[in-house]
Amino acid sequence: MYSFLAFVIPPIKVIQKPEGYKAAHLTAVSHPYVQRKRTRRLFKAYNRINHRQDLQQIRRKAA
Repeated sequence: MYSFLAFVIPPIKVIQKPEGYKAAHLTAVSHPYVQRKRTRRLFKAYNRINHRQDLQQIRRKAA
């Protein structure tokens, strides 16, 4: 039986020793846990932008 933590955070697969920062960064970024965090950050940004636009439209209607 899997331990829950191993299921939530799968191990990072490193194929060979990555050359320098960029390659190491790429292996980490392709990791699903990191991916999930990044998408959440993107959605937050998009929602903030959309919210601001909605407020502007409401103000325009009221004026």
